[in-house]
Amino acid sequence: MRTYAFDWVDAFTAMRFGGNACMVVHDAADLTHAERLALVRETSLSECAYVVPSDRADFGVRYYTAAREIPMAGHPTIATVAALLHRGIARARGASRSRSAPGFCPSGSRTQAPGRRASR
Repeated sequence: MRTYAFDWVDAFTAMRFGGNACMVVHDAADLTHAERLALVRETSLSECAYVVPSDRADFGVRYYTAAREIPMAGHPTIATVAALLHRGIARARGASRSRSAPGFCPSGSRTQAPGRRASR
């Protein structure tokens, strides 16, 4: 059985079990489309984010609902950046770039709005 590192992140809040929850699955390139959909259904979350490699950005992200892959999602993007910063994968100073279906997204501490943060 394969195992994957993941973070369950509450975006848009400073307290646990508040805000918008999202599961961020790391090193998820080998998960199939069907497995990604099944995991979203298993968690009962509105979306999950899957971190994948990118040859044009620091990392890639794929977003899924229980029914389909979607090109972009707000709180899963915030949750992904928070998880990658927490794990030391994304840079805390300056910016990292992620790649999703619509294109590139800058991320990092300088893009975080004051008073808005994700909690673990």
